[in-house]
Amino acid sequence: MEGTEARSIVMDSAILTLYLLGEIHIQCGPHSLEKSLARKEQALLVYLLCQPGQRFSRDHLATLLWSETAQSYARYNLRRALWNLRRVLERSDSSLDTYLEVTGDWIAARDDAPCWVDVREFEAVLDTEFRDLESQIVLSPRNYQRVRYVLDLYRGEFLAGFSVPNAPEFEEWLLLARERLFLLLLRALTNLIQKFIALRKQEEAIAACQRLLTLDPLQEDVHRLLMRLYWENGQRSQALRQYRVCRDILQRELGISPMEETQKLFQHILNQEAPPTMMVSSLVRTSRITPPELPPEVLPRPRLFALLDRGLAPHVRLILISAPPGYGKTTLVAQWMAMRKIADAQRFLIAWYRVNEMDNAPAVLATGLAAAIDRLWPGSDKGLQGAFQDLLTIRFGEFFDGDPIIKPLIASLESLSPATVLLVLDDLECLTDAEGYRFLGTFLENLPLRVHLCLLTRTDPPLPLPRLRVRGQLLELRTPDLRFTVEESREFLQQSPGLNLAPAEMEELVSRSEGWVAPLWLASNTLSRFTTRLDDVWEGIFAYLREEVLDTLHHTQQQFLLRSVVLEPLTPAICTAILGENHLPEIERRNLFIERITSPSGGLQYRYHPLFRDFLRLELHRRLSSSEIQELYRQVASWKESQHTIES
Repeated sequence: MEGTEARSIVMDSAILTLYLLGEIHIQCGPHSLEKSLARKEQALLVYLLCQPGQRFSRDHLATLLWSETAQSYARYNLRRALWNLRRVLERSDSSLDTYLEVTGDWIAARDDAPCWVDVREFEAVLDTEFRDLESQIVLSPRNYQRVRYVLDLYRGEFLAGFSVPNAPEFEEWLLLARERLFLLLLRALTNLIQKFIALRKQEEAIAACQRLLTLDPLQEDVHRLLMRLYWENGQRSQALRQYRVCRDILQRELGISPMEETQKLFQHILNQEAPPTMMVSSLVRTSRITPPELPPEVLPRPRLFALLDRGLAPHVRLILISAPPGYGKTTLVAQWMAMRKIADAQRFLIAWYRVNEMDNAPAVLATGLAAAIDRLWPGSDKGLQGAFQDLLTIRFGEFFDGDPIIKPLIASLESLSPATVLLVLDDLECLTDAEGYRFLGTFLENLPLRVHLCLLTRTDPPLPLPRLRVRGQLLELRTPDLRFTVEESREFLQQSPGLNLAPAEMEELVSRSEGWVAPLWLASNTLSRFTTRLDDVWEGIFAYLREEVLDTLHHTQQQFLLRSVVLEPLTPAICTAILGENHLPEIERRNLFIERITSPSGGLQYRYHPLFRDFLRLELHRRLSSSEIQELYRQVASWKESQHTIES
């Protein structure tokens, strides 16, 4: 069955149709629904229908879209949104229950609903054709038509121009979905270009390159490839014009000149010489290799800047910043980088790369590192882009993997000497595969002098940290280092515009936060604009912990955390005796708001961050029955009595 035929059958049987690639359009039969639905109601429908069969709690959905309000009011808003969705669909001769399964605490989109969503169609076809970066499409008429059909569905980025005010969790999901779908499109177009070039189908390859640049005009390697294709196709004036387009947009948008390789290709074409070897686009979005902008409410932290400066000593290979979410890891390094660049812009070079799940493939991680480093020398005479040629390209279906990448990568870094180079990898916890860490470990072991790797992560990576410590090659900043002091906490709150707290509320906020910046940031952004109640800040933090921490864990880890909160003091022995298992080392490794303390007898104990402990207690009462909780307390009392530790 051809792609267009498949589409007509699916769409003919669909009652509800969602076009999300480009500007949003929601159709139910002959009725257009966008004007009848508020922005957050549209967002709720899109979020659920893009993930059919996946159950979401009401608390999760309420926090997703109404995190600026108290949780009780957020749940009320969710009920109103569902009510209006039901009303609008009924007016269109349909029913909400046809598409969504709504129960007491859970909501999910039905797998078998008569609904057509362009994103689901787009992903289904391309995920089949491109299961991984090495997948190659066979250009049979059927496969070619299927891929062309779904590429035509991509009218623009996912939910173009769509945003939901005061819903940062939804906005984060939206941005990640946009990037993932764009990367899938990029992989498909890049693969088609490879095939077109191999089959000498220059016109088709040119059209695919033009499509790529329409979607992301800052992809310099695609501009360069298009120049080459024009030149080989006898369109010299077009090739020269493409260089000028590339030069102008890089200067206007990024304030940089084209890379040396692009300039050399331009000279070859200008002088009517044979261009260098053909290349195809890398798969790295510009946003992932661009350092983040600093938020306006940052607080300078000179004591930590001084610690980070020690990581630039020639013998230090690795700077590890490991802490739970919300401790300001990314902001701290961005501040430090800005300060170092001002002080020594010529001799201090910074490359930034934001890791995601795709980087578990060593070839993808290497490509990302190469693209980030490649930006250090735009327009220079160092020839860095040429040194990265094998890393940044897919050459007629061949993609290097693993250790063979290391040697040219290290050689290219050595070419940057005598400058000090800092490679920052943010969100490293997204790297979970052993192969990805094996590549990273080999890369780290072979770093040249004055090149430093800085890892920002929520969990400790499986790298040889003990060996690096012994050799003096490791600088570590952890939760105790990142905590705001009492003075820093007060200063941060006092500099927040419009924040009016009574002295007692200020002290409560500082005391309960214990240096964790997330509650301070939330207070500074909500108490001055959305609410005057400090309790709303705590509810917002608990919603954040539910979304960012608890809901991301396996069920057994969730249960251990919830039940362990009644075990005080928290020791391996009592966990094993009462819960039958001890996950404390894993919780500590994953930085789940836990720290070691020494008991009066000198034994090992743990404690949760006070806010995390309060959150777990709240969740315990939400998720367990009162009889189950009472039984837990009974077991604890019995065990303590048997150990002669029950308090008199």
